[in-house]
Amino acid sequence: MALFVTAWKNRTSDERISFWSDAAEETLATIDPAADKIRVKVGRPGEAPILEIVSGAPLAGGSNVTLANPCLCRFDQDDTASLTAGIYEIEAAVVDASDGSVIKHAVSGVFNLLETILGKKPQEKM
Repeated sequence: MALFVTAWKNRTSDERISFWSDAAEETLATIDPAADKIRVKVGRPGEAPILEIVSGAPLAGGSNVTLANPCLCRFDQDDTASLTAGIYEIEAAVVDASDGSVIKHAVSGVFNLLETILGKKPQEKM
C-alpha cells in the first residue's frame, strides 16, 4: 500500500494511516500498546527528516500520532508554518520499542505540503 498525504502550511491536517499484516490488505496488523511505538517521518532522501513524530511524544507545535491501527497522525499548523511547500517522502512504521526499535510494519509514500491561499494562521492579524 502506498501512502499519499496532503497537508497545508499554517493549517492543521489529520491523516489516518493503516498498517497491514498481509499484502492483500485484508488484515490489520496488531499493535502491542505495551511494547510498540508508531513513528512518522517526513523528509527528503539523504537528509534529516523535517518532521519526526512518535506516538506518546507530541512535537512542540502539537503534531502527534496515536498508538492505534489505523492511527491518526496530526500535522499541526505550528509545526508546518516554517516549512517550505513542496513534495516530500513520508514513512510511517510500527516499531518494537522493547526490542531495539525493530520495524514490524511500515508504509511509505508521498507527502505534499501546499501553500495556503490566505497565508497566515487564523488567529494572526493580517
